[in-house]
Amino acid sequence: MPLDTNKSSNLSRITFGLELFDERVITLMAKRRKQSRSETVRNLIHNWIESNPSILKCNYDIDLNGIAREINTIDHTQVIQNSFQQLVNYSITNKSSELSRITFSIDTFDKRVLTLMAKKRRQSRSEMVRNLVHKWIENNPDILKSDYDIDLNDLAREIDIKNYDHFIQATIQKLVEYSEFFNEIEIDILVEQLEISRKILRDIIIKYHAKLEKNGIKLRIKGKLIIKEK
Repeated sequence: MPLDTNKSSNLSRITFGLELFDERVITLMAKRRKQSRSETVRNLIHNWIESNPSILKCNYDIDLNGIAREINTIDHTQVIQNSFQQLVNYSITNKSSELSRITFSIDTFDKRVLTLMAKKRRQSRSEMVRNLVHKWIENNPDILKSDYDIDLNDLAREIDIKNYDHFIQATIQKLVEYSEFFNEIEIDILVEQLEISRKILRDIIIKYHAKLEKNGIKLRIKGKLIIKEK
C-alpha cells in the first residue's frame, strides 16, 4: 500500500551506516525514483514490514495487529494510511570505518516493529536497519534489475576499481586487441570478455571514441550489439 505523505504524524529519526556497495545501490534506487535516499530506505523498510507478517511472527514473535492495538490504532491498515507526514530530508556523513550514514524518518508503528526486532536479536535499531537493507538487496537482484535497471554484478565490478583512469586506459587497449575477433558482438558477451560493467563499456565507446579511432577502430552501439564500423 502506498505511503500517505500528507497526513500529520509524529515521526522518529533513525541514523544507520551502510557499506559502500549497499549505499551505492540505495543511491541508484533513489535516483531512478527521483527520491531522497532517506525516502527510499523508509519505503524499503515499511514495505518489508508490511509484506512479511509471517516472518515477523515466526522469527521475532511479533504480532502486527497486537502492535497496532498497543499504539492505540484501530488496525494496521489505518496505521499505514495515516502514518507519514511528508518527504523527509536526509543527512549523510563519512566515518573512518568508510560507512556512509543515512538518516531517515519512520512512523510509530514501523519504529515499534524495528525496536522489537532489534531487541529480539540483541542489536541496535541502526544495526537492524542496516541488516534489513543489506539482506533485501542481496535477496532481490531480479527486482533491482527489472524495476531499477541495477545490475549487482556490474556494480560490484565498478566499485572494485581502485585507479579509474589507469583502468580505463588498460580496458581500451584490451578492447582494441579483442576487436580483431568480431565485426559485431552482443554487449553482454563483450563485457564478460573484458571483465567490466556495461556502463563502463558504454562510457568508453561514447566518451573515448576519439582514442579508439586513433587506435584504428570505430565502434557504435546498436540495441544489444556493439558494431565495428569499417
